Amino acid sequence: MTIIHNMEYIQILAIGILSNDSTNVVISNYYFDVVKYFRENKISLIELAKNTNHSLFADFFNSNEFKSAYQHELNQYTQWKEDFIQIKTIWEDSGIDYVFHKSTGLFPAMSDNLDVLVRQEHFKRAGEVLNEMGYVNLRNIQEAHKEFYRRFSANKVFVPIHLHERVCWSVPFDNIEHLWKNHQTSVIDSDVKFPSYEDCILTNTAHCFLEDHIIKIFDLFSIKQSIESKNIDWEYVFKTAENSYWEHSLYTAFIVFNHLFKSLFGKKLFPEFVIEKSKNYIEQYHWITKKLNNKVLTNPVVMPFHVPHLWIRRHSALRELRDPSFGNKIERYYQVFSGLIDRFFHLKLRIENHPNFFITLSGIDGSGKSSHIVSLQTALRTCDINSKLLWSRAGSTPLISFFLKINRKFKKSKTANIKRLQNLQFGNSKSKLLLWFWRNINVIDLILYYLLKIGLARLFGKVIIADRYIYDSIVDMESLSVSPDYSRFSYKILKLLTPKPDLSIFIDVTPDEVYNRLKDELIKEDLEKEYKTYKIIIPEMKAQLYDNSKPFNEVSELIISDVLFKFFNKYPDKYKNYKVISYRYK
Repeated sequence: MTIIHNMEYIQILAIGILSNDSTNVVISNYYFDVVKYFRENKISLIELAKNTNHSLFADFFNSNEFKSAYQHELNQYTQWKEDFIQIKTIWEDSGIDYVFHKSTGLFPAMSDNLDVLVRQEHFKRAGEVLNEMGYVNLRNIQEAHKEFYRRFSANKVFVPIHLHERVCWSVPFDNIEHLWKNHQTSVIDSDVKFPSYEDCILTNTAHCFLEDHIIKIFDLFSIKQSIESKNIDWEYVFKTAENSYWEHSLYTAFIVFNHLFKSLFGKKLFPEFVIEKSKNYIEQYHWITKKLNNKVLTNPVVMPFHVPHLWIRRHSALRELRDPSFGNKIERYYQVFSGLIDRFFHLKLRIENHPNFFITLSGIDGSGKSSHIVSLQTALRTCDINSKLLWSRAGSTPLISFFLKINRKFKKSKTANIKRLQNLQFGNSKSKLLLWFWRNINVIDLILYYLLKIGLARLFGKVIIADRYIYDSIVDMESLSVSPDYSRFSYKILKLLTPKPDLSIFIDVTPDEVYNRLKDELIKEDLEKEYKTYKIIIPEMKAQLYDNSKPFNEVSELIISDVLFKFFNKYPDKYKNYKVISYRYK
């Protein structure tokens, strides 16, 4: 059995459940695949369990595969709803209204993020509220009329908020005055405000067809629910798309939706006159009818259904080229082609030319640096930001390692060599000379190492996280001295020639706390000496202190927020109106 045949069989089983048709019994071998199919098509398992005849599919609903996925969805729904209620409460106190513009009456917890529309005059304040609550505006994800917000802690990712002031994907697709005048409150959930069903049809069509290029069963059900919920004012739907110059895409999408729904469920999705009007309209566009008849309507229907990418790009380009609000013809062509180039670099080639950023984390051994770095890197990855981790320590850089290898006296481990140096009697000239040589070779090695590793990474716009940096190495080197001196000339050269961090972080925790947690691994006297040394040089480090005696999650969230706020403040604006003005972030 080929892959496509297998997928078609899984789809038949899934459609049977959605239709309460037990003709095709779900075999236990396919439970996992059927659940996966539902999730890929954004079918809510919570709603499925409510609306399906359990007696027909008892084994499936009682299976571990379904129960596990159901619980995962329920957990996300509960968390997202709780998080949003906190946001909603503050927004309402500030007089900010909102609409879930992709919803048809349910809380939209099945989305990748929570899309929320606020009035244009409230857009700035709504974002400020999110900032005050610890959310960060991810400026590497820039779109006209939108901002994307996330909040992080060590063990929780809060509901991601995609804040909109228009129903806009590159360009607007809405009648914003009608949307706000006619939006409604769900009878199922009073916290859910959503558009009129006419606006629901327009929004969901534009999103799945022109933005995502992927049609899921959820999208078909959203259209179906809208059509069945009231007597749709189809003239308004047609006129709104026409006024925004995307009626050619609306009619094309209706034909595709109807074809998919009929293939899956054996019924028409739209009234006959809507399909007839759609077919009559697109006859004037040979490139649309050719692709429909030769590929889109003849390919096997396997959901999610992928619409040809370049074909959709032509649909979107035509909408922009026809709209005189974007300027004269030359300006419109520039807008279209600059947008295509930008999407090619950032979406297809995945080239993320974000600003470079350099973070250092310092602290005594066992302070928790490594744990916070793991949380920080996880948060950065969630934001589509790749980071480079750099670890260094005096005595462990390449040049020193080379000398240790060629010197029999230092042929043991690096730790053993440092201990050997610590045990030397520094009163004699031989020991002082050895220490001087060791210290200065370290300084030279650190300068070369940091210039190469950090300098090149910053040149190519990388985010670098340094686990220990120059001051940590100075602390290590001076721990071997009988009379520590942190103002040596070699240290001044080290500070002068090495890259300056954008943010220096010091994880502050007392030696007693570390020792009580790791007493079998560390020596208390060494921790106390190291901590005392750091306290002397912290003012010069200009480091931001984080009290790690507080709960780890609380400290982690604060560090992540501070890093992201500072990082994203380096981003320039990408758009002027709807035109791309920056292909490369500087």
